[in-house]
Amino acid sequence: MYYRILARVGDLNLDPTIDDGATPLDIPIKRIIRHKEYDVQKYTNNIALLVLKNIVSFTALIQPICLPQLPNIKNMDMGNSFSFIAGWGDYMFRGPSGTSLKEVQVPIINLTDCINAYKKSRSVIDDRMICAGEEGKDACSGDIGGPLMWFKEKQFYLMGIVSYGYKCGEPNSPGVYTRVPYYLDWILERINS
Repeated sequence: MYYRILARVGDLNLDPTIDDGATPLDIPIKRIIRHKEYDVQKYTNNIALLVLKNIVSFTALIQPICLPQLPNIKNMDMGNSFSFIAGWGDYMFRGPSGTSLKEVQVPIINLTDCINAYKKSRSVIDDRMICAGEEGKDACSGDIGGPLMWFKEKQFYLMGIVSYGYKCGEPNSPGVYTRVPYYLDWILERINS
């Protein structure tokens, strides 16, 4: 099946009039593998894999990220640590979006505190999620599907995927991320088949 969406890799600025030295590639998507138990109302199992039509060659700006397969990474309690998020999303809730890739360091929030922050919503917060962010530092509209990256031993690990949040960077309202280590077996089964 052919999808009318593309994966863009190796880009720094979405404005083609700006010469940032990047040479981005747009790669057609051959297949989308969605989690069969994804719940659009509760945002649970919010994960999918994109199978690219073409092989990607790595460059200085196109690099893979590690999956958290090592036991000390996969089973780690990330509480009281920091991670990074990156994307081209809006700068603030209902605010302008930029064209340049942004990144910010965000604190990982204790799961109990995150559950309390979202207890009035109909969303489910459990061990399938990671919560991160603080006032003024959060993912926003346009960042969904982007990475929550953790740096350890000279490597970046994909620990979460931007899922949702309340507005952007609001006090006591961290962003909610799909916890990649929870879905590692699901991911590996699909990429190895």
